[in-house]
Amino acid sequence: MTGSETPEAPRPGSAPSDALVGPWSQGFVLRAGMPLRSKSNFRRSPRGEQESGAWARSKAFEESLGWLVRAARPDGWVLGDRSSPLEARPVVVAAIAACSRIDVANFSKSVLDACEGVLYVTDASVLGVICLGERGVGDDTLLGFAQLGPGASPREVAAALSVLGDSLAARLADGG
Repeated sequence: MTGSETPEAPRPGSAPSDALVGPWSQGFVLRAGMPLRSKSNFRRSPRGEQESGAWARSKAFEESLGWLVRAARPDGWVLGDRSSPLEARPVVVAAIAACSRIDVANFSKSVLDACEGVLYVTDASVLGVICLGERGVGDDTLLGFAQLGPGASPREVAAALSVLGDSLAARLADGG
């Protein structure tokens, strides 16, 4: 996809995802089927590359991923209300697993930005992220998201991250 193309929106239910049971109100795992793109790598690109397409490729990745997540999102998922204080909005945790040359520490920024307006009003609602990496090149990217109630405690966030991370690790080990 070039930077000028608009990503095609997947049909509802077309994204391969699985609902998850855990210490949360809603949770799901999604195989993205595309390699991760890093905003950190964009910032380190030579100036000419930034202007000639790196930013456009990053935005296209975020748009495509946003559509995939929207198609996989369970019915009843609550974004929260922009006019409500952050503390009154649902809490989200995320797990990202990928085969990539990108540093694991850089996995989350593009993914979380792509999910703004899809899973939460702003990524300030995300209180925990776990990233699992395997060095290599590929499009094997798994994403897991879970929603907890407003005001979830750090202990509840940690428990949700543990279960979500274990779920992604098991899927990676099983090849799916």
